[in-house]
Amino acid sequence: MKARLDKENYDLLKTMDFSAINDEIVFNDDTCEFETNNDLFDAVFDVNIVANGMDENQDECNEYGRRLYDLYDLLFFSKELE
Repeated sequence: MKARLDKENYDLLKTMDFSAINDEIVFNDDTCEFETNNDLFDAVFDVNIVANGMDENQDECNEYGRRLYDLYDLLFFSKELE
C-alpha cells in the first residue's frame, strides 16, 4: 500500500505504534506519503484502537479511536486515494 494523506491524517498515522512492522513502513514527511507491503498493516490499526482508542471499560471509542477508525476507512475503503 502506498498513499498520500493530508497533513492531519498523516500526523495521526505517525502517532500509531508500528513496532511490529517498523522496518516495513516508510514515511516521507515532505510529501505526507507512506508505503508498506506488510500484510499486518491493517492489524496495526486494530491493536492501536484497542490499546489506545477505547474508554477504560473498553465499551466505547474515545476521540482518538474514532479518528483512527476514520483514517482506517479512508485508507482501506475510500476512492479518494485511488
